[in-house]
Amino acid sequence: MKRITLEDVAAASGYSIRTVKKVVSGNGHVSDNARNAITEAIEKIGYKKNEIASTLAKNKQFLVLIIIRDVKVFLNESKRGFYTAADAFAGFGVYIEFALAKDLSHQKELLEGAKAIDNLIAVILHALSMNELDEEINALVDSGIPVFTFNNDAPNSRRMSFLGPKAYESGRIGAQILANYISKKGFVYVVNAECDATQTLERARGFMDKIEESYPKITIKDISIPLNEKVYYDTLQSIIQNRNIEALFCTDGYCLVAAKLLRDMNRKDIVLVGFDISEDSYDLLREGYITIVVNQKTDYQSETLLKLVAEYLLFERVPPPVVNTEVSIMISEFIR
Repeated sequence: MKRITLEDVAAASGYSIRTVKKVVSGNGHVSDNARNAITEAIEKIGYKKNEIASTLAKNKQFLVLIIIRDVKVFLNESKRGFYTAADAFAGFGVYIEFALAKDLSHQKELLEGAKAIDNLIAVILHALSMNELDEEINALVDSGIPVFTFNNDAPNSRRMSFLGPKAYESGRIGAQILANYISKKGFVYVVNAECDATQTLERARGFMDKIEESYPKITIKDISIPLNEKVYYDTLQSIIQNRNIEALFCTDGYCLVAAKLLRDMNRKDIVLVGFDISEDSYDLLREGYITIVVNQKTDYQSETLLKLVAEYLLFERVPPPVVNTEVSIMISEFIR
């Protein structure tokens, strides 16, 4: 499914990219031999001219639609990065808009509706399911709209590229740090709010694998809670009130809800490891109700991805199928 680019034409024809560009654009003198060789190479390998890039300078407007979950912590960080990178499109008539998905079914509707947008040239998707969006993504790709995923992937779809951290490794890192905080023994709850999202599943898997391999005195209970703040809060409150636990490992940004609960209950004795940093979670980290944040640098992710999308659309630079980004560890003692 790799897009054929001018570089491929140059390699097939034996001429430079500069000469190939002259033939494709129709501007500039080239020899008959070069024109014939390049034309034959184009037909042989099936190159199609990048109409988007060739028309961007003609006062047309093109849209990159960003479909993202409507959760404050993740949304605000992501928007900051996307707006920072939007300058990559400056002067080319390309603009970005956000479509906020309330849940998986709403995200499907947004993907289906995107096909009717006349000036749409690409979709960036924070996939709320790793398996349930393939049909909608593939339909967009078949209509000529490339789809890029970030943070959460849809790996079995025909999306162009995924950008995000190595979630499994992040889970293992979280397990190692948490274990040291509870003296490598005790009862730990692994709490998932996005049950079919790649980051959630892989973080939980990495965490539990590391605990089982290295810390036999730690007992794990894995639970999933619907993506609803009140239900999440109430469920954890019941658990904490009725069971002696040493730690919570929250696999997503809802660790902020767990931290607010611990603050309301004045329970600094429970170690909380979570993901994603925001102004609220930073304060809770400083106060000691979040012990560790594995910070995936959401704003950096979105900024980097939009730049990759720009390079693909404008210059036909095809990104790798998977681009992994780094994480950092933020610890309450360090913040204080």
